[in-house]
Amino acid sequence: MDAPKPVKARFMGNLKAIKDCRDPLSHPVEEEVPIQEAQHLLYCAQEILKWIDCIDDAKDIESLADQLIDSGADKQSQLRRLPSEDSIYLEFVGRNSLLRDLAECFTNPLNKRCLLAGDGGKGKSAAAFRFVKNLPPSIGQYSLILWLSAKKRKFREGVTTKIETPDFSNLDEAVDRILSEYGATSDDLAKDLPSKKRLLFEYLDDFPAFIVADDIDSVLDDDDLVGLFTHEIPHSRSSVLLTSRRSIPGVRTFTLRT
Repeated sequence: MDAPKPVKARFMGNLKAIKDCRDPLSHPVEEEVPIQEAQHLLYCAQEILKWIDCIDDAKDIESLADQLIDSGADKQSQLRRLPSEDSIYLEFVGRNSLLRDLAECFTNPLNKRCLLAGDGGKGKSAAAFRFVKNLPPSIGQYSLILWLSAKKRKFREGVTTKIETPDFSNLDEAVDRILSEYGATSDDLAKDLPSKKRLLFEYLDDFPAFIVADDIDSVLDDDDLVGLFTHEIPHSRSSVLLTSRRSIPGVRTFTLRT
């Protein structure tokens, strides 16, 4: 029996990862591609080829990936599921003190969650992206770096635009999205929510993730969803950085005022 194909959301995510890598704004051609990102792109290409039933070509990509792993065997494999830089900001200036505070916070193994708070347009998402893009090695080893956004509107250069498809808007969507990034199949995602959460936390413990939950205030009325990011995931081996216009009681908060 053939293995189940990955769900459509994961297939589209793989296509987007390859498209973003070819973007000359976020990946200038004169810069080398980091080995972790190259591994991720080969993985995405392999999954796409499997989806369209090009099995022999997928095996060729797998062989290339194995060669890359051998050449960088001293480095831990890490998947990075981040948006393109220019979709978050065109230029990042300052915030060095904040970035140091975040690094100090997450360096403590007992700190597994943190919140960036501030009014719209203060640069919360930009600071979170800058931090996770250059995640300091001192905060631990993560198998997956993942950006998720509940944002329904984007404020940029004085203009507010509507976002039609946030990454998640309820608990089931958030669990499905994270599972998909771990490689869950359609069979996995067809299970009931408690079963999916058990599988998710096996992944989060076996392959720790650093997750950015951007614009969590869009769903603050959903206690179960907020609890996933502020309580449940931080009690695994994974960590969460949240952004919100409002503080969340009990969560360490850095407030952006200017």
